[in-house]
Amino acid sequence: MKKDLVDIKLHGHLGKKIKKSNWKLAVSSVGEAISAINNLTSEKLKKLLIRDHKKNIRYNVLINGNDFGHDRDLDINNPETIAESELC
Repeated sequence: MKKDLVDIKLHGHLGKKIKKSNWKLAVSSVGEAISAINNLTSEKLKKLLIRDHKKNIRYNVLINGNDFGHDRDLDINNPETIAESELC
């Protein structure tokens, strides 16, 4: 099944650090989008997100202007919470 291209925007600091704010990718979930951008940036996105997490910098994920929520809080010290989330 062919996936439609999705517009993905990294705003502010995140887009500037990655050096590309707008992406058009064939993805069907937030996790696929993050994984694709991470792969296309040679792991730069993952490193930036981990570094920012340690500085207590957080990001909102919006889908069609609405906050993306998750059932369980994510904890970088407990990889299971991240691996089981919709982000992955």
